Amino acid sequence: MKHHPFVFLMMSLFCFFSSAQTLDLNYFAGNIARHDKDIAHLITHHPEGFLFSYNQQTSEADAWAKAFNYPDVGTSLIYQNFKNDAIGANVSIYRHYNFYFWNRKMVFRIGQGIAYAGKKYHKSENYRNLFYGTHIVASI
Repeated sequence: MKHHPFVFLMMSLFCFFSSAQTLDLNYFAGNIARHDKDIAHLITHHPEGFLFSYNQQTSEADAWAKAFNYPDVGTSLIYQNFKNDAIGANVSIYRHYNFYFWNRKMVFRIGQGIAYAGKKYHKSENYRNLFYGTHIVASI
């Protein structure tokens, strides 16, 4: 079996952190739902990206954490490529909470932060982009 440096690096990082702290790396691909005829021309391909997260379990000393089944608190970095020349790609960073249900078999993540939109609306240069009016946008 051939060993890859990336696998070794990830295993080393997981061993470095204790069980109360975790690192996640997730790849995703999907669809943008058609929800407005004014932006239908921007939905041309299936967007994709990755989500890198650092999570830390809340402790039993936190009174609020027991009421919510000891959620994780963390920071996430997300890269989204919309595969459209008018929209471009986004990079976001945000703080999040992971709430667990059904014996920690289902997770609900909620967070808020900021994002950098690679391409924004411009009256003459990028008039088709009706998504982003500025480079700095909210990440929710």
